[in-house]
Amino acid sequence: MRLLASLTLALAAPAEAQGLYVPPPDTVTMQSQMALMQAQLAQQAMVAQKDVVLDASGNATWDYSAVGFTKAPAVVHLVQAMDTANPITCNYTARSQTSVTIHCWRTSLLGLLTNLYSGSVAGATVTLVARAVP
Repeated sequence: MRLLASLTLALAAPAEAQGLYVPPPDTVTMQSQMALMQAQLAQQAMVAQKDVVLDASGNATWDYSAVGFTKAPAVVHLVQAMDTANPITCNYTARSQTSVTIHCWRTSLLGLLTNLYSGSVAGATVTLVARAVP
């Protein structure tokens, strides 16, 4: 019984106390892993938004280089004034780490089915939201 109790205590003790070899922690690797994790967390939290006004052709460009994205972010658009009969639809035509260019047009369900687009988008305001992609 005493042998079992002492064996149980010995096994519960840390490896150093048992006389076993414990390799030292690689602090350089641990520090670099920690720095990488912190950078990834900061990047994931990076979000920016801006209201842009469309020109006569339905185009707008947003330069978000000051935000500091490390690669091209995901970009979505939100039209500020919704017109359900003839809504604005947008796609980006160019997207990079520093800017995005969008092109917008008006269409209806019938317009989508028949390729008939109508109505001016000049002067319409669109909110662009950019979020870092981990």
